[in-house]
Amino acid sequence: MEAIFEAKVVGGRGALRAIREAVGQLYEYRFFIGPRTAQLCVLLDERPSKALVDYVEKHLALSIAWLSNDKLEAGPTSRERLLHDP
Repeated sequence: MEAIFEAKVVGGRGALRAIREAVGQLYEYRFFIGPRTAQLCVLLDERPSKALVDYVEKHLALSIAWLSNDKLEAGPTSRERLLHDP
């Protein structure tokens, strides 16, 4: 499985804004650079709320991951998508 990641710093602007920016970039990268079948994943520097994880995974059908105590974590659906190797 191929994946494209877009990393964003949440900072004072909030996770929703960081996600919004990442989503646009991910679709552009996949279309213009490829591969066009790549899984898209938002990578944040802090844990987003459960509502935002659900939004990204369920509504947008993208993956989301974040750093937490120097460890990479991901939403439940994202873990399955990113770790599954058909």
